[in-house]
Amino acid sequence: MFDTDTLLTDCLAAVRGEADGRVAVKDVLTRVLDDADAVAGALGRDEGGLDLLYVSPELTVLNAIWAPGMGLYPHDHRMWAVIGIYGGVEDNALYRRGPDGIVASGGRTLRVGDVLSLGSQAIHSVSNP
Repeated sequence: MFDTDTLLTDCLAAVRGEADGRVAVKDVLTRVLDDADAVAGALGRDEGGLDLLYVSPELTVLNAIWAPGMGLYPHDHRMWAVIGIYGGVEDNALYRRGPDGIVASGGRTLRVGDVLSLGSQAIHSVSNP
């Protein structure tokens, strides 16, 4: 059974207890998404949007829901991020900085149960096909 408070507690413990919080949080999300249906039942909804689940100087947790056809232009977070998919599909186009701006450098389609870890220099765009 999924519980949002447990997720937040586990993510905070991961960030505080490991030298590389990004890897530790990825491990937490991978474990939680073994029961993606339970996560979807607790966090899912029919319309797109962003829900701020937790924010502190050491960790921010968002529930991002991309409605069908919704997309977000290339952007960076200027911090590491870990993305876990509990429903639907998310297309990520990846970029790198080049001498004349950003340059496409691959992509990854995420499906239910997938977890993607992005470093602090990562640039990506997101869409729901």
